[in-house]
Amino acid sequence: MGIHHQPVLPAKIGFCWVGVAQAIVRCSFLSIGTFLPGWCGFAHRSNTIGRTRSCRWEFHSSRSNSSTTRRPLQGKTEAGNVGEYLAFILFFPTMVAGPIKRYQQFVPKLRTEPSQWPNDWHRGVTRILAGLAKKFAIADALTAYTNHLNHADLAVANRAMLLVWLLAYGIKIYTDFSAYSDIAIGSARLFGIPIPENFDWPYLQTNITMFWRHWHISLTSWLTDYVFIPLGGSRVKPSRVYGNILMTMLVSEIWHRAGINFVLWGLWHGVLPS
Repeated sequence: MGIHHQPVLPAKIGFCWVGVAQAIVRCSFLSIGTFLPGWCGFAHRSNTIGRTRSCRWEFHSSRSNSSTTRRPLQGKTEAGNVGEYLAFILFFPTMVAGPIKRYQQFVPKLRTEPSQWPNDWHRGVTRILAGLAKKFAIADALTAYTNHLNHADLAVANRAMLLVWLLAYGIKIYTDFSAYSDIAIGSARLFGIPIPENFDWPYLQTNITMFWRHWHISLTSWLTDYVFIPLGGSRVKPSRVYGNILMTMLVSEIWHRAGINFVLWGLWHGVLPS
C-alpha cells in the first residue's frame, strides 16, 4: 500500500514563506542592531539587554520556521489549531535559550494526558535543582574570575595563567548554558512534556564533528535539517559538501550574533570538519 500525500496548495506555500521571511527579518534586524554600533565606534549602552533580546528572538525564529516549513513543504505533521501553535511558540521554559523543540514532536505531547505525574515532578524538580547548582556554584563563580579580563590583562599575563583563564572560560560557558538547559528541561517536565536534551559531555569528544553532535544538540539538529540538508547535504560532490558545511557554520554564527569575532568563529568551525 502506497502512502499518498495531499497536494500542497499555493496558498499554504505562500503562508510558509511569509512565516520564514518575517522570522529572518526580525532575527537579522536584532543581530545587525547589536553589530553595527561596535563597527561605527559607538559604545554598547545596553549590551546585556541587546544580547538577551536577540537570543530570545533567535530561538523564537527557529521555532517559527520549523513549524511553518515542516508542515506545508514536507507534509509530515498533522495540522494543528491556533491554540496549539501559540502553545508551541510561547511555551515559557524554552522561550529564552532553548532547547529548540520541534512542532511535530511537541504537539502530540500537548494532546496526550500525562500518566506519570509523580515521576514527572520528581525528575523535573531534580533537574531544576541540578541546573541551579551548576549555575550558581560553578558558572557564576567562574564568571567572577573571568569576566574582568581585557586586552591589558591578557597582554601582561604569563602563559600558564592564560591557559588557566582559557580553561576557566570554557568551563564557564559550558556550565552556564547547560545549566539553563537543565532548568528548562526540568521546568517542561513539570508539565509532563519532555523536551530535547541539549548537551552530552561535548568537551570529552575527540574531534570537532563529534563535538557539535554533543554541544547544543537541538541547534545542530535544526541546522542539519533546515540548512545543511536543503543545500544538498553530503549527497553531492566533495567540494559542494565542504561548501555546505561552511555555509551551515556561517548561518550558525549569524544565528548566535553578528560580529567579526563570530564570523571568524563560524569560518574556523566550518573549515575544521572539512
